[in-house]
Amino acid sequence: MLSAARPTWPGGPAPPVALVHGLLPWAITAGARGRGPAAWVATCTSRPQQTYDMATLVLAGLAAARGHRGAVLAALAAGAWLAAPPASAAPALTCSVAAAEEVIWRGAQAPAWSVALFALLHAPAHPRRWPYHLLTGAVLHGVASSLGVTASALLHAAHNLALERRAAPATRAVGGRTVDSGAAPALDSAVAW
Repeated sequence: MLSAARPTWPGGPAPPVALVHGLLPWAITAGARGRGPAAWVATCTSRPQQTYDMATLVLAGLAAARGHRGAVLAALAAGAWLAAPPASAAPALTCSVAAAEEVIWRGAQAPAWSVALFALLHAPAHPRRWPYHLLTGAVLHGVASSLGVTASALLHAAHNLALERRAAPATRAVGGRTVDSGAAPALDSAVAW
């Protein structure tokens, strides 16, 4: 019987994908403040939200390859954004990233304490909203546990779209083109909702 080889990390097994994803906003924030290699600092300073979005989609694919539930969901999420017409590219990206986050955070049989880690994911941009993100993560965890990852991804996407509709119109570059979607970039602390 053959077993799938897991990716290895120097000195042991690869860290959980959720942990890597959880550290991503903190790394982007550090890069935007000038910490790290020059290329990272330049990317984080000029395109923090795009860096987060693309890394999230890639990590969802990795999570699915490592056995997280939602492999098809991760592929459909990325495909929906890539196939979206320019006028709907930003909302499609919002939904794709929300679905990817669900595959990463709730695609594995995550323990309840992972809710706190999910809330901390949002802390670099919105530290005072940590209790709100803790509650949101708990609801999404409950939905994923009882109804599945697809249900939590749909709820997460609807939640994020509702927040973007409430936010002041913002311009978001998507796939090399600028789209005015009313989106509220998650890593832009100046956007209030």
